[in-house]
Amino acid sequence: MDTEESKAAPDGAPETARPTFNARAALGIAAAVLACCAAAAIAWTAASGQGDSQSYADGGPVAVSGAVSGGTEQAGGGSSQPAKGASTRVGDHAHQWVEGVETVHHDAETEQVEVPATYKSVIEDETVCNTCQAVVTGKVSEHQAQTGHSSFTTNVPVEKQVVDQEAHTEDRVVKEAWDEEVPSGVWTCSTCGATRDTDPSSGASR
Repeated sequence: MDTEESKAAPDGAPETARPTFNARAALGIAAAVLACCAAAAIAWTAASGQGDSQSYADGGPVAVSGAVSGGTEQAGGGSSQPAKGASTRVGDHAHQWVEGVETVHHDAETEQVEVPATYKSVIEDETVCNTCQAVVTGKVSEHQAQTGHSSFTTNVPVEKQVVDQEAHTEDRVVKEAWDEEVPSGVWTCSTCGATRDTDPSSGASR
């Protein structure tokens, strides 16, 4: 609705025309401005999505780099989520390799030595020649024929040396048996228990 407002001029002064206010025209201009802004926003959003998005095969999720900082935007207008940390999976770690040991048994070390005969003293009853004191047990006639001695005494206790142990060779221990711990050549991760049979410091693969 158009309105016109006029005011009578003072006596003797010419009457001046006042500008009129058109409400309908003002509303039309405002609507046109809003429409232009909306179109520009839509065009900017479409351009950003095409330039920054990276699609994945088989209909996978689309990560948009133009999303809110610190999060990722899911395809289909999903809500953004906080960015993940550096670890790619729970329990991920760097192996801490420790070389194992094994026990090696060493037998005793020996050498062969000669062992001489040993003797012991015994007392036995013997027949003794009264002339020369020779022991002639079992040989009286022979001794008498050789020497002409004819007097003998029997059951005379005589101490003499007899062989207690014959001479022989035997093995003698020069070093007792012992156990030794040596590297096993197998490395085990102290965190997860994984094993490998190559030296980690060599750079060779497992």
